[in-house]
Amino acid sequence: MASYQANDEAIVEAADIIAATLRRYPSLLPVVEAACTAVAAILKNPKLGDDIAIALISTCNPTLIPIGECIAKIAAEIQVLNGEHERDRAN
Repeated sequence: MASYQANDEAIVEAADIIAATLRRYPSLLPVVEAACTAVAAILKNPKLGDDIAIALISTCNPTLIPIGECIAKIAAEIQVLNGEHERDRAN
C-alpha cells in the first residue's frame, strides 16, 4: 500500500511541477503536449521510443538532445518493465 501512496505523491508532484512551469512559460505547452504524445506512443509500442529518441538526438539541436535522451530512458524503462532486455533493443 505504501508504494501506491508514494507513486500517487510522485504523480501529484510531477503534475504540480509541470503546471507551475507552464504557468511561468506558456510557450512550452506545445513541447509538453508533444512529449506526452511521445510517451503515450511509447506505452503502446516501446520500440518506437528508440526511433523518437534517435530522431531527436540526431538533430544535434541542444534543446532537443536532452528531450531525446529522456525519451530514450522512458522507452528503456518501459521495455524493461515489459520483460525485454537491453540486447533485444534496437541500437
